[in-house]
Amino acid sequence: MLFQHDQLVALGPPTDIVFIMKLDRCDPQDIADMVELWPYTSFGTASDAVDAYCRGMPMAPPDEHLVDLVQDSVCAVAGD
Repeated sequence: MLFQHDQLVALGPPTDIVFIMKLDRCDPQDIADMVELWPYTSFGTASDAVDAYCRGMPMAPPDEHLVDLVQDSVCAVAGD
């Protein structure tokens, strides 16, 4: 739930899903968005996020540096 007031309820996708979608695109604005989203995800580590990405985007080509990207560009900047 994103917002609730009287008889209005605004729903949105889970934060984890939005994070994975941003990781798939991964342009500079997406990385900035992932930094903001990180504290609201259920991922405990960069590896958890990449594992979820691999499950959610099975056709994506393997990237041995993806965990490092999430750790260095997202977790470290977000303060984890």
